[in-house]
Amino acid sequence: MSTDKAEARRYVPRGEDFLLLSPTWQAYAYRNVDSMFATRRIQRGQQAFPLTRVAEIAVEYETGGERRGIDDYIYRANVAGLLVLHGDTIRLERYALGLEEHLRWSSMSMIKSLTSTLVGAALQDGAIASLDDAVSLYLPALRGSAYDAVSVRNLITMSSGVDWNEDYTDRNSHVNRYSKSLGDKVPGGVLALMRSVRGLHKPGSQFLYNTGDTYVLGALLSAATGRTLADYMSSKIWSRFGMEFDAFYTLESEGGQEIGG
Repeated sequence: MSTDKAEARRYVPRGEDFLLLSPTWQAYAYRNVDSMFATRRIQRGQQAFPLTRVAEIAVEYETGGERRGIDDYIYRANVAGLLVLHGDTIRLERYALGLEEHLRWSSMSMIKSLTSTLVGAALQDGAIASLDDAVSLYLPALRGSAYDAVSVRNLITMSSGVDWNEDYTDRNSHVNRYSKSLGDKVPGGVLALMRSVRGLHKPGSQFLYNTGDTYVLGALLSAATGRTLADYMSSKIWSRFGMEFDAFYTLESEGGQEIGG
């Protein structure tokens, strides 16, 4: 019998279930990523980019012979947030599923594009010499693995050639094992997983959507620049574009490597 007092506690889904959650729990989890995983702050700049609000546009569409409005679309498509910008002008802004203007929401794989953008910054800074450099040149921990023959370019184009299963419905897939390692906050756990995957195709020969490749790319960026991804993101993108709020990266463990994808 438990000796814990029956105190009021908030239930938080397990990190290993993040990609397996039912729609009932997804919205809650996507608003509370920082309760499920370790995180690091991405600092905004001193001034937010000014956006002007004007009269809201009236959005309608037709389906099944009926005219419908934007609120109907949000309800039917289970949309959490919708923002329409034209230049520096807000024409439409809506929130649902518990999301509000000041709250955070998981960016999911949008971060992959930002990771690739940071590679461009690192090239310009001279921290990465060439897109054709070997991954193991920057990440010695992957020497002797399938990533030995993989280049930075292969990571950006998701053509590493490694055997990777991105099936979100399979608890034993590589991507869900990846998620479990994040939830367990195991130092070096994700890199160990990436070291264990085998080569399947010649690097550069085939595209395969691979979240693990982007993790390796993020780790490579940190090693090449000597900075955390959060710090590099803040200095190159977040603070310069006038973001209104701080953001955060999910980490592989407390104080560990950021997740680049």
